[in-house]
Amino acid sequence: MRRFFVVLLGCALLVNLLVGSQETAKAAPFPLDEIIDFHKSDVPCRRLTVLIRDRGVDFPATPDALSTLRSAGICPAAIEEVVKRGKEVEPKRPVAGVTELIKAATGYLDEGRYAAAVEVFEKVKADTRDNREVLGVINKAQKAAALEKSLPTNGRFRLEDIDRFLGVLTPKRLTTLVVERGILCVPSQHDTEKLTAAGVDDRVIIAIEKKGLENERQGGKLFETAKSLFEEGSYDQAIGTLEKARNICPSDKQTLVNIENIRRAQTAESTLNRASLGLEELTILLKQGVPGKRIARLIGQRDINFSTLTDENEKRLREAGADQQVVVAIQTKLVSKRPLQRPDPIPNEAIRLVNIGAEMIRQQKFQEALDQAGRALTLSKRYDKAWELQGDALRGFQRFSDALASYDKALEIDPAEPLIWAKRGMALHDLSKHQEAVQSFDKALDINPANQAIWIFRGDTLLAMKKCEDARGSYDKALEINSKLQLTLMSRYDQVKQCAQ
Repeated sequence: MRRFFVVLLGCALLVNLLVGSQETAKAAPFPLDEIIDFHKSDVPCRRLTVLIRDRGVDFPATPDALSTLRSAGICPAAIEEVVKRGKEVEPKRPVAGVTELIKAATGYLDEGRYAAAVEVFEKVKADTRDNREVLGVINKAQKAAALEKSLPTNGRFRLEDIDRFLGVLTPKRLTTLVVERGILCVPSQHDTEKLTAAGVDDRVIIAIEKKGLENERQGGKLFETAKSLFEEGSYDQAIGTLEKARNICPSDKQTLVNIENIRRAQTAESTLNRASLGLEELTILLKQGVPGKRIARLIGQRDINFSTLTDENEKRLREAGADQQVVVAIQTKLVSKRPLQRPDPIPNEAIRLVNIGAEMIRQQKFQEALDQAGRALTLSKRYDKAWELQGDALRGFQRFSDALASYDKALEIDPAEPLIWAKRGMALHDLSKHQEAVQSFDKALDINPANQAIWIFRGDTLLAMKKCEDARGSYDKALEINSKLQLTLMSRYDQVKQCAQ
């Protein structure tokens, strides 16, 4: 009779350990080994302390138990909580034989060694006539083995798979599988909240969150690589990289859209005339989604079959999706196609007059500066600095339209001078032609993106247009170039906040 009682007690313990639902297991007091397992699974100290406080422990806080926890590296706060909860626990009397068998079988289940677990449970079953509980555990172990075999050899878990395994696999075994195989996609906070509500063990949820973070980082790197390859025109490699991203999350529709966009651009480029490019072909490339960086490179590599870029044609290209680098590439190619002309030498006297005029501008003596510019221009109409000086003087008199015309004359001579493009943008800003001003600043920054002042001017114009976040982006760029501007830009950032409200 005593042996029968011992066996029944062991079976009851077995049922409590293995047959109960995930929710029950989650609410049950902590065994000592499980605390150590949580710590090894990188559960943070604060979280582990809260869990111990909420669940309690199922062992007394004996010196040996506390020493074991310290040796395992459990943090002091968690051990202090064990001391509080362990005082309420009565020491357990060991059940000879059956308890050891159950502990061994539980370890096999945690390791996924189901045949070994079933063999041990069969020994337990042989010790009692009423073996329904043990048979239930054996059936569960056999079902767990069948479920694991149904998984693809190297397949990642879907969140739906987790639901199938709940209550069949032990939490420790399920955690191990998630860590080894990974999961598909990046679980949202809503997903993890659903799992928590369903009673999924904390260890499983933590493993899922970690794998999701790994997926997010890996996917981000793959998308950046694919974008760079796409912009270089390496279409097949870009598609191959995105296919790797699909392995992480096959259900991501945006990845499929990106692949389709790349294929469309690849098809458009394959139909190009290999000799030269025309405005019509450039428009088609833009509309089919070929990146601006790639089109700019194609323009540099091939000839173009038109000799000028009119305002109307530039507008047409921009409406098709052309960015500033495409326009600059066309302008550079057109300049390179012009026949070489020997420029007339600038007279030294004209250079001297412009230098004097620049000093007059610094002293705000705008009439003297205007006179010096006029004298320099009588000596050479091809001196861009003289036209620039004239524009500066006229802007000092607030004759913004006349200043704009002078800057345009200077740019006809030297279109690659970023400072003149910037001054032209300032004149347009003064005329409240803000969109054109931003375009002028963009051309200046295409030539010299490291000019912090131009980024600030551009931000001021965007702020005047109520484009709050774009203005902030320009000020941020200026700060990246020179962090000492933080105090200077403080009032502008305040204006951005007011603009956004």
